[in-house]
Amino acid sequence: MTQKLIQNGRIVTAVDDYFADIIIVDGQIEAIGRNLAVAADTTVIDAKGLLVLPGGVDCHTHMDNTFGDSTTCDSFESGTRSLLTLLFSAKMSAYLRQLNVPASKVLLALASTMAFTLS
Repeated sequence: MTQKLIQNGRIVTAVDDYFADIIIVDGQIEAIGRNLAVAADTTVIDAKGLLVLPGGVDCHTHMDNTFGDSTTCDSFESGTRSLLTLLFSAKMSAYLRQLNVPASKVLLALASTMAFTLS
């Protein structure tokens, strides 16, 4: 079991914005709160001055990429479908509204930088 503590960060979700800590166990968020108790062997990450987006998506991705004997599992089509699903989800729409950014602007920015087709 691997455990990480992200502490002192500004937690931003689709509906909340507050300072707290996050415990991650085996890649899954287990708890969000303040002064969380952790085991001595927990990896601690100091996020002071940083935004922490639980459940956020890393925009730096590798699609249709082969390196040595391995190839990424996402194609440009599947990756684009995933991104569009995220953009039009209720949580992301609420988050974009909080930032006063229309989803259509995000979609237009994507369309101008990526060539993709959806069937």
